[in-house]
Amino acid sequence: MLNSKPSPLRLNVRPAIDRDTAELAGLFRDQAEYQQQLSPHFAIVDGFDWSTLVSRKIAQRESAIFVCQSSQTIVGYLSVRHTRSVGDRAKPDLRRWIRRWVSPRPNRSITPIQARSYGFVEDWYVAADWRQQGIGRRLWEAAQKWFEEREVKEIDTTIWVDNEPSIQAFERLGFASVRVMMRKTLPQD
Repeated sequence: MLNSKPSPLRLNVRPAIDRDTAELAGLFRDQAEYQQQLSPHFAIVDGFDWSTLVSRKIAQRESAIFVCQSSQTIVGYLSVRHTRSVGDRAKPDLRRWIRRWVSPRPNRSITPIQARSYGFVEDWYVAADWRQQGIGRRLWEAAQKWFEEREVKEIDTTIWVDNEPSIQAFERLGFASVRVMMRKTLPQD
């Protein structure tokens, strides 16, 4: 039987555009279903509008979705964003917070606050039939270049503990655990 997949050299990695929305929505849904299979902690909202999610992500100025395309088919994507924050406060929220905090306390210094610029990998998915062909690495290289152009020094991501393939992939790229989130499920009546 002939392999119908083209050579990896024919793959094109590029930023997503509006006309990719419908196809990407399907891959976003596939990624969520994959996560659901890996983790009992993950549930998909019934009737979720994947196209709206994708179109909003494409439109965001400080975000990007990179797609890997073979012929006319998108076979994988990586979604990233660049965030400027102080602690857990995003920059627009920070200005509001500073005004509220400083206004009633005009003599109080705010010098200990230093904005942090960091990147975040939101989603990364390669269709099952296309895995182990270097597509994920090519998507990562495009995302890393995007981060470097924005002078990002640190990149974060969140991975469900049950998703061992993703944990291993990020570790191969040099990511290390920096925080552990713990959860306790309470008994239900």
